Amino acid sequence: LGSCLVVFLMLWVPFEAAFGAESDSILRVILILRVVDVFFVADFIGRACFRFSSEDGRLVAEAKAHPSPREIARAYWRSGLLAVDAFALLPLDLLPGCNSSSKLAASCALPKILRAAHLPAVLELFISPTMPTKRFYACKSGLIIFTACLCCHWAGCAWWGILPANDIEWGSTGDQYAAALHWAVSLFTFKAHTQESMLPGERLFAVLWMIFSWVFFTVLLSDTVVDISTQLGLQRSTQGRLRNAASFLQEHQLPVDLQQRLDRYF
Repeated sequence: LGSCLVVFLMLWVPFEAAFGAESDSILRVILILRVVDVFFVADFIGRACFRFSSEDGRLVAEAKAHPSPREIARAYWRSGLLAVDAFALLPLDLLPGCNSSSKLAASCALPKILRAAHLPAVLELFISPTMPTKRFYACKSGLIIFTACLCCHWAGCAWWGILPANDIEWGSTGDQYAAALHWAVSLFTFKAHTQESMLPGERLFAVLWMIFSWVFFTVLLSDTVVDISTQLGLQRSTQGRLRNAASFLQEHQLPVDLQQRLDRYF
């Protein structure tokens, strides 16, 4: 549930900060943030006092048998996540001047996304190289696609925040988000965009976003090459074992049923 709330915040807070209307009621935003804060406070107390911790300080499900609350709190502090979680719990949207509109309140809630620092440890529990190969690469591919979509979502929201949209009629909020997402996806996939950048800040952000996309695809390509090399090495190793087993069966002239059983095993 905590991971689902973090993913929700990663999607909703940037969208609300970029596309929230100044006239929208702030009560909806404040209510959502307080519900999230209640869960995060409970999770913070649980992690600091009751949640098991691993030897390297990361908070995961496995742990030594019966650690004391002091040992758990010390591991939580050494991991660096305690300071991150404490900062994410601050209700910055309640500060004077920050609750004048839903857009401003959501902008002040952006630090809550720092709770995403827990996601890698959670993903390690569900996506592991020890799982079946097809399932592992299917989960890994899904995670890469989700990461790319999330980055485009963030970039589109950030671009809309710096875009001088007052001079152009963009239509409804859905049309505005579609235009922003189209801009982000176009530059992310190295496709020219029809909306010409005008402001220096917008040009700089477009350049940084394209550099990020180059780095993303470079890392993805190198990781794919490593995976292919690993699979080819495993395949050659398996074929070598099969050849050794076949030569062993021919040299020792084992019974036919035993040969069939060994053949099925390998």
